[in-house]
Parts: sequence; C-alpha cells; structure tokens
Amino acid sequence: MKKMLASLFALALFCLLSASPACSAPAEKAAPTKQDVLVMKHTMLTLWDLGITEARAMPPVELCRNALSFLMRGEFSTSAELSSMHPARFANLPEKFGAFFHKKLVEKTARLVFNGWTDENALPEGVFLGAEGYYVDMEAFHKDIPVNDDMWLPSYAAVESMIQQADGTVILNGRLRRFKSAESIHDEFLWAAAPFMARFVPTEEGWQLTSFVITAEAMG
Repeated sequence: MKKMLASLFALALFCLLSASPACSAPAEKAAPTKQDVLVMKHTMLTLWDLGITEARAMPPVELCRNALSFLMRGEFSTSAELSSMHPARFANLPEKFGAFFHKKLVEKTARLVFNGWTDENALPEGVFLGAEGYYVDMEAFHKDIPVNDDMWLPSYAAVESMIQQADGTVILNGRLRRFKSAESIHDEFLWAAAPFMARFVPTEEGWQLTSFVITAEAMG
C-alpha cells in the first residue's frame, strides 16, 4: 500500500513539474480580439459588396480573380502598388499593367477568405504572374465583371451573436446594411439589408472563413 501511494505521489509530482499535456488540463482557445472581430466584419461586408453570398469550391481561375477582387475592393490602398507610384516595379512590362499585388498576400487571401489554394498556371484575364506577385491590367481584368454601383454606397456590418466552440471555431451571426441618401432630405435611408452567418477557424495565419451564407432581405 505504501509503495502504491509513493508511486502515485511521484506521478503527481512529475506531472506538476513537467506540465505534460497528458497530465494537465487542455488550454482554452483564445477568443477573438476586437481587432479580429473588425476583420471578420470587414470580410463579410466586402464579400457582400462583391456579390459573393455563400462559400463554395471555386475553379482556380475564379479563385484567383475573387482573391484579387477582394483586395481591390476592401484593401486597395494598403495592398496594391501602382505603376505611377512604383515605376521600378513595372520595368520592362507593357503600360497596360498598372497595379501589383504581392503573391503571398493574394495566396493568403485565397486561403483565409475563400478557403482555397491558387494555381500559378490558372490566371484570369488581364493578370500576369511575376516572380514576386500579380500584375494586373485593370481594364482587361474588369471587362467581364458586372458593375454594381450599389457596392459604393455606405455599408455597415453588425454582429448580433458570437459563439466560440471548444475547438476554437467562432460562429458569427449578424446583419449587413447598405444606406442611400434621400434626394429631398439630408438623412440616409436603408437601401439594402442581409443577415449573415459565418464560421471562422483559428489558424497560424489568422482567422480562416470556412463557411458562410448571406441572405438578401426583402425591402419595401
């Protein structure tokens, strides 16, 4: 009996000192910070602006086009280099290529926002892949993309509930709203609204959007 108690005491002491995962309680998953939630809301709002309302598998060309479109719509000022500002970047390229996006950033956007992997051999119209990133002929790139003027209206995303599961996955429920100015008054009125549900998974690169659905709400 004494030998058994001594063995149990030694085992407990070993676990305490070594903090072995087998002996210690599992660590709690970190909750998203306020900045993380802002990024999640920005992601959902930008997808809505682009007319992308549900998660689905995409062919490589479409995935690359959507990743670039996401950066152009939501992060252009911080993600793009323009030929007028960085002429050395565009040396020996035709003048039609006016914007550059770093390869790692486009690949990261494809993974975290669209849950997919880009293919260097599958490029959309108007895109050239160089050693460091993607050069874009903006006119050719947008040639076959429908123009939606509503995407430039003031828009907002609100989170109505957030649930974090044991594995760290975060489920957001909220509502997207778009406003338009009235011609006769100075106030804005609600022009469009859409509830959304989104599932984000924590990764080493950031929160990855693995599934979502945005549902248009009837107005009027």
